Amino acid sequence: MKTLKIMLISILFTMLMTINLYSLTATKKCDTQTESASGSTGAVTTCTTISDNNNDGVYDHLVVWQHVKLVCGGIITKEWEGNIHEHDFKFRDPSTNTGYFNDIAELDPDFDDYISEVIYQPSLFEVPNPEEWEPVNFRIIYKDATNNDVIGELEKTTGDSIALYTSYKVGTNFKFTEDDAEFLKNFVKYSDENFRAVNINPNPVKDFIKFSLNFNDFRNSGSSMFGSKVNSFKIYDINSKEYYSREDFSIFDVWSIDASRFPNGSYVIELITESNNKFTTSFVVAR
Repeated sequence: MKTLKIMLISILFTMLMTINLYSLTATKKCDTQTESASGSTGAVTTCTTISDNNNDGVYDHLVVWQHVKLVCGGIITKEWEGNIHEHDFKFRDPSTNTGYFNDIAELDPDFDDYISEVIYQPSLFEVPNPEEWEPVNFRIIYKDATNNDVIGELEKTTGDSIALYTSYKVGTNFKFTEDDAEFLKNFVKYSDENFRAVNINPNPVKDFIKFSLNFNDFRNSGSSMFGSKVNSFKIYDINSKEYYSREDFSIFDVWSIDASRFPNGSYVIELITESNNKFTTSFVVAR
């Protein structure tokens, strides 16, 4: 009997040590944002608590708590607080845009991270009656308190069954800077199949066409992720006959051409940037 007790105590001790070794302390972060419209002011405090629900050494459970205070004409018309979301969360795989349960602790948010921005959809004053506001989607951006690098985004959209966390950490020490996050955002934008690299005005065309390129996100820097110049800009009809060609010009140029000699029909623009990225778009000539 004594031996059995010793064995049980040993097993319990081992279990307790395992739990203490692998489980993480829950971390809570809060942020308050204020917006105004039509004489009303709303203050929304958002707190996220993430925890290691499975005691496996990585975060997997999320609680989003909210406090809303709406003031109109100096009178509080709404004040409410409570959880708006409580569920396990997954990490987002950027290559497939699907969720998975993370098992790498280095990708988790740190205790020195903070909430830099909370975006709700709809926002407080996007609904007809803000007093009945109930946000459906949220996007919460985290930064490192030491250097203000963006380290992750937590997002819940209508199409997601649970919230997904995108970690911008790679390995144990590297975190995305503001420039890296901006690059990623633009990469996603310009990779979208619906993105139009060329602005065409008017379309359909009768005589003159005004062109500009849709890379204004980079105008302040004087260059883009595709370089600062366009290698070639060509216009073809549907039979591949070339009607216009221009080479070696600034990616931020705005110019016009006389299309009065273009027969009625559909045309394709082929644009090749300095970095050899190719974009195509189309327009119609109709008189």
